[in-house]
Amino acid sequence: MRRLRIAVVAIAVLALTGCEVDAHVRITMNEDGSGTVETTVTLDAEAVARVETNGRTLENAFSIDDFVQAGWNVGTWERNEDGSAQIVISRDYAGEEQLNQRLVELVGDTGILKDARIDRERGLFKTRDEVFLAADARTLSAGVEADPELAASLTAAGLDVATLDEQLSTELREAFRLRVTLEGPSGKTDTAELAAGEEARLSAADSDFNSDRLFFLLIAGALVFLAILLYLSASVSARRSRARHTPPPEPDRTPLM
Repeated sequence: MRRLRIAVVAIAVLALTGCEVDAHVRITMNEDGSGTVETTVTLDAEAVARVETNGRTLENAFSIDDFVQAGWNVGTWERNEDGSAQIVISRDYAGEEQLNQRLVELVGDTGILKDARIDRERGLFKTRDEVFLAADARTLSAGVEADPELAASLTAAGLDVATLDEQLSTELREAFRLRVTLEGPSGKTDTAELAAGEEARLSAADSDFNSDRLFFLLIAGALVFLAILLYLSASVSARRSRARHTPPPEPDRTPLM
């Protein structure tokens, strides 16, 4: 999970007060159950301006090493004309187990994104693909105290970790904006936008009824039925024809004497 550098954590309460930090998590699923988890994080112009002071830049203010080491594709910070900036990270997954693993890599054990499930049904005439996900921001926290390495570093720097964690959690809940989108194989989507204290359950389902297969099966069945009728008709005709051409049996003759 992404971690703030020590210097940024120390000034975060003052630097980001009143700013907006938006995250959009988009999960797409293919027909084979694989897909991609893509996250776009956007800082508004005020957040960018406050972070990039005293020689800091977005590139060195936020650590993304954890994502890189975990195998995520990490983009670069893109500046927009209005002063805001965004960065995109993504990683593919193969199946339900890997999807849940990607969510843990993305948000840690916060439980903000959890309980992902993939259902795939394959029938003779119908196929169905559905992806489920729970988004829960009711217990949103900065998690500084829960990170032993970060907490130890902050303590060594002379900071009160408990107080900082509480302040950061309060600011996080006020600034938190999360949008989650699930997309099925055919492009159908389900989207939820959450603020702190909210939860949502999402699902994106695609189903396909193979009418061509049913049509050909009906045609094949009709042809088989017609063939059976023709066979039975021919068999009856043959028996009747044999009956007409077979001479009647001679009557039994009883001798007079």
